[in-house]
Amino acid sequence: MTRARLAALFWPELDAANARRNLRRELHRLRSVGDESLLQSTDDTLALSPCVRVDVHVFERAFTANENALALAAYCGPLLDGFDLPDGREFDTWAAGHRERLALHHREVTQHLAGLHEAAGRWREALELTLRLIGG
Repeated sequence: MTRARLAALFWPELDAANARRNLRRELHRLRSVGDESLLQSTDDTLALSPCVRVDVHVFERAFTANENALALAAYCGPLLDGFDLPDGREFDTWAAGHRERLALHHREVTQHLAGLHEAAGRWREALELTLRLIGG
C-alpha cells in the first residue's frame, strides 16, 4: 500500500504532510522494537514481508484455489474484530468493506462444505457447520 494511503487511513484529520510525519515516526518505532525484516518498503510503498503469515492471505489463497477445508481452517473470525482507531472513519470504512467480503466468502465455504457432508451422510459434520453459520 502506498505510504500516502496508509497515512490518510490512520490520520484522516491531519493534512498530508503531518500524516506522513506520523507514519514515519510510527514506522521508526516499529523498526526500533522489532525485526526490520517484517516490513518491505520503498520510498512510496509499504508491505508485510512474505515471511509474515497472515491468516487473511492464507484464507484468500485457499478460497481462490477452492481448497475449502483449508480456507475454513484459516478463517479466524471478522477482520480486525474489536480494533478501533479514534477518528478513523476512513479506516473503518476500508475495514468494513474487507470484513464483509471475507465474511461472505466464509459463508460460501461453510455452506459448500456443509452440503458435501450432508450429501455424504456425515450428518454431525454438516450440522456443526450449519450451526457455525447460524451462530455468526
